[in-house]
Amino acid sequence: MAVPAFAASLDVPHAHYGLSVGNSETFNGLRFNLADEDVKTIRGMNFTVFNWDGHYEKAYTLTANRIDGLALGVMGPRAREINGLALGCWLTNVGVMRGINIAPIHVIGGTTTGFTFSLVHTLKKLNGIGIGMVTNIEEESNGVLIGLLYLTAPKVNGVVIQGLFSGKVEEVTGLSLEWGSLAFLASGILAGLSVGPAPETSASPSFSPVGSKKLTGMMIGGYNLVKEQKGVLLGLFGNSIKKGSGLQIGTLFNTAESFDGVQIGFINHIEENPFLFRWMPGINFHFGGDAEEKENP
Repeated sequence: MAVPAFAASLDVPHAHYGLSVGNSETFNGLRFNLADEDVKTIRGMNFTVFNWDGHYEKAYTLTANRIDGLALGVMGPRAREINGLALGCWLTNVGVMRGINIAPIHVIGGTTTGFTFSLVHTLKKLNGIGIGMVTNIEEESNGVLIGLLYLTAPKVNGVVIQGLFSGKVEEVTGLSLEWGSLAFLASGILAGLSVGPAPETSASPSFSPVGSKKLTGMMIGGYNLVKEQKGVLLGLFGNSIKKGSGLQIGTLFNTAESFDGVQIGFINHIEENPFLFRWMPGINFHFGGDAEEKENP
């Protein structure tokens, strides 16, 4: 049976400032409460221990409107807006966060500006630095984003650092560092530099390719798989593209369906070259546009 939060509070020396113990709705100073209910504005230091069973069943319920200062909680804190420092042992839930947000397990929020650390992020938008073992951004991230195990974001402006098993980032503008990736990595645009020598995993091809639909810039990886390339591909083992231009360097092999540029590697393949020059050792090249462009000027 759910136990309701206390509506009353003990406030010293005044009802709105000083020291408060209980469910004070508007207070400035030090405030301690077991479980928040319909809190309006707290300025100072707020410590809420946990939520009652009714709140636990609705884990995403926001029980406070605004907290300015230091927000602490064992299971929380939870507020529509937090400005300052938020520390919780589990499930920090905030609509808008400005400052530092740290929860060992699971940070849920709308827009976070500042520094966020958690084993799991589920944020709508991140501006600043986010560090999480599993990070999920619904809209975009501006700044530094570190995934470590897994990271998903439609768009990242700045620096992305993913480790072990990289997740899905659709568009990157800036610098992306990958160490170990799954085959569905970066199914969008990589503009800048992507680095990712990838180990073999059961969930991907032999060398777990660092891959994208479109590359503008430079990609460095164990095996680079790109649909459309403009720039430089450096592959420890090789590079594979459908259409591109620029430079491909791969220790073992390079392959392309349509390519304007130079390939350097042990074996090089350009499908649109004349039959005798499609497969070449050491170096291969093609200039002058692809067959489709010649047929449809």
